[in-house]
Amino acid sequence: MSSFLFGCKFMLVNLLIYSKESKIGEENMDTVPFNVYCNSIDIMMGLHDIILNLQKQSPTENIYLGQVTMSPQHAKQFAYLLLEHVKKYEEIFGEIPSPPSEEKMRELSEQGIIGVKSGE
Repeated sequence: MSSFLFGCKFMLVNLLIYSKESKIGEENMDTVPFNVYCNSIDIMMGLHDIILNLQKQSPTENIYLGQVTMSPQHAKQFAYLLLEHVKKYEEIFGEIPSPPSEEKMRELSEQGIIGVKSGE
């Protein structure tokens, strides 16, 4: 399992949850859209799926928001499209800074400037 943080506030993840009800000769799809702010994602993979576990982290809590499962092919296209949008964002608004080093994060935490949970 790999974990990385999306720290850019411009990013909102739009999820669609589909509920299937089987009927003879017919499929009924109900769509329930919602928006969520996500600043942490755990990624897992299997032979046929890539799974994104969405979370919202703060110094005091970690809230599990949901899961997005997609095929490796879809994940590859999603990664390409996401990278293209990040490039466009940087062309318009300037370079997105890299996150501070672990050493800098520890230093800021020791100074009481930021709160960091132990073990992170």
